[in-house]
Amino acid sequence: SENDLPATEEQLASISKHIVELKKLGKDDTAIYAEIYKKAKERGREIVELQQLTFNQADYVATYLAGWIEYIKVHRKMTSAKNGGKAA
Repeated sequence: SENDLPATEEQLASISKHIVELKKLGKDDTAIYAEIYKKAKERGREIVELQQLTFNQADYVATYLAGWIEYIKVHRKMTSAKNGGKAA
């Protein structure tokens, strides 16, 4: 079924970019992958590595990670504004 189509190279590249970005924002591998695996399971079978993601799972995970990055950035801006412009 179309639910079992594998993730595309573009999707995996996008997820990898998000992982790099989250690490720059101070998240560690363990925390990031825990979220990825949890989100993947919400959209299908359990996975233990990114290559196992289906198209639908990868789509869901990429969207979630992008939102997480955005949330951290916005949250930092607000914190920094509260502290008189000093970085949090």
